[in-house]
Amino acid sequence: MDLVVVVALLALLEYFTMGALVGRARARSGIAAPAITGDPVFERTMRAHQNTLEQLIVFLPALFAFAHYVQPTIAAGVGA
Repeated sequence: MDLVVVVALLALLEYFTMGALVGRARARSGIAAPAITGDPVFERTMRAHQNTLEQLIVFLPALFAFAHYVQPTIAAGVGA
């Protein structure tokens, strides 16, 4: 189960890294905090971040359920 936790933490690390990239894209484009439109590069970066969040909602529970009911090593491999 330790490998499954590592894969889950790596997925969350990726998500937080993408959040930092969204912040960087926001600063580079000069878009003020509440606004989410204006610069196409910023919009694409933010949409990628949002899509990742939407997929994490499915990925993390599925990862842990597969590890619990099937095999943790296989779950970690498939998750990675």
